[in-house]
Amino acid sequence: MEFSAVKMLYATHVIEGKRTIESVPEMLREDVAKIVDEAKKPEGSN
Repeated sequence: MEFSAVKMLYATHVIEGKRTIESVPEMLREDVAKIVDEAKKPEGSN
């Protein structure tokens, strides 16, 4: 799955605690949440 740089940037900020998922624009929120969820999975549990 390919995500835009903007979505990746928002996801990075959520992961780093710089912003909350609720502060992500609604039209991007679902994809950003997917990126965050994938990033938080333990290694090797794809």
